[in-house]
Amino acid sequence: MTATQGLVDEVSFVAEGMAGTAAGSALRRVSSLARFSPTRGAVEAIATLTEIGGRIETALAAGDRALAVGKHAESVSRLDEALILMDEMARLALAEPEGASHDRMQRGALG
Repeated sequence: MTATQGLVDEVSFVAEGMAGTAAGSALRRVSSLARFSPTRGAVEAIATLTEIGGRIETALAAGDRALAVGKHAESVSRLDEALILMDEMARLALAEPEGASHDRMQRGALG
């Protein structure tokens, strides 16, 4: 399958939109975690989201470099990798850390 410039541009546009969504979700998660004294799980969650964010940045940069030199198939592959990582970041950002419900109840944040 040969990637056309239009397809690459479309995938790039979608990747940029998803990057913003995933990053926004991750930042809301970090903000929520920062309101309370960090638990070991919260620190691990922040570290995981940071690591995935770095991998997304690397994949997007590699896709951009490949696109700039006309390697469209490689560019699509790198952007696909970034989309998969963004999906993982969003999934993790929306997941509740172990014990978080109990911690919020103890602090009176629920009910």
